[in-house]
Amino acid sequence: MSDLQTLLAGAVDDHVDLDVAADVRRGRSAVRRRRLTLVGGIAAALILAGGAATALVRPSILPLHSADTVTATVHAGAFVIPPPPDGWSVQAADESLVVIAPDGLPKVDLHDPSLSLRVAGKLSIHLVPGGIDSPEAGPTIDYDGRSFFDNEHGGVGTQVGVREASGDWLVLQEAPRLGWTVQQMVEYLDAVVLTSDAVPDPGA
Repeated sequence: MSDLQTLLAGAVDDHVDLDVAADVRRGRSAVRRRRLTLVGGIAAALILAGGAATALVRPSILPLHSADTVTATVHAGAFVIPPPPDGWSVQAADESLVVIAPDGLPKVDLHDPSLSLRVAGKLSIHLVPGGIDSPEAGPTIDYDGRSFFDNEHGGVGTQVGVREASGDWLVLQEAPRLGWTVQQMVEYLDAVVLTSDAVPDPGA
């Protein structure tokens, strides 16, 4: 018998005891461990992905939510005003006056002693001392719990005024080219807020 035949015969003659049931149990245990590892990995991946998704989505959702509840405003001097009409912007502002004009006009400093600013024809918001050139003589428009006064002023256009708690007057002068109604002027002026820096114009 050749060496190869001897080896083959020995392999057949050697009896190996196999525990099939134990092998099946080990196989099933291995499958369970693999499934648990796989599920744990997926769960961890989902948690990480969820955190990443939250980090990515939250900044884009919260501003949208807050934008629906917060009214846009513009700070101008000592005033907080509604946004100017389209194509218009704040040209000048200080503690007593805001001038809103068509876009493209140069911005100016109201405290410049050499300034020569034409306000007529522009939209202006003016805080004036109580009792001085009062608009109270005009017709009354009640709006938002306050009384607004509509009057013509020196031929420069319609003015709408409302008395502040301090007794001073807040006056909005129209820009005729905007074509605003008195009601629109009242609604715009009603939304103007004075800051603690606001001072009535002593020269009004």
